[in-house]
Amino acid sequence: MPIGEIDRKPAPPPGHQLLVQRLLRRLHEAAGDRYVLLQAPCDLRLSDIEYRQPDLMLIRYEHADMIGDTAVNGPPDLIIEVLTKTSDCLDRIVKKKNYARFGVCEYWIIDGKNLQIEQYLLPRESHAYRLNRIFSREDRIQSGLFAQASFKISELLEGP
Repeated sequence: MPIGEIDRKPAPPPGHQLLVQRLLRRLHEAAGDRYVLLQAPCDLRLSDIEYRQPDLMLIRYEHADMIGDTAVNGPPDLIIEVLTKTSDCLDRIVKKKNYARFGVCEYWIIDGKNLQIEQYLLPRESHAYRLNRIFSREDRIQSGLFAQASFKISELLEGP
């Protein structure tokens, strides 16, 4: 999709929403007063023509001034996208490239179907992510930026 083109797609299915809710609860417990957590629908303004609505965004409180009245204005510290049947290509290729280009330091792609999380880190002075690790079902994921967020993938991908 070209930059600036409007992305219209159906709402994510209930399983996607439940996974996002479990992840949000887990991250909120760990974040305390160090991070602001925002979930879709919430506009992320990366440039004058580049807007996204990530499933989850984590922003350090010292960067909270980027949270405006109508959008987050600038790159959050961590973005998390949960794959759906229709979002796989968009999340893995287009969004990954754009988030790196605009300076999002860490990016997770959660694949509930294959029970894994891909963790990408943005090296300093780079505009392309490096795959740090692929976490599977019983692995304990830990953020490169958010050390308090440590949990097993199975805790997110199973249950209500």
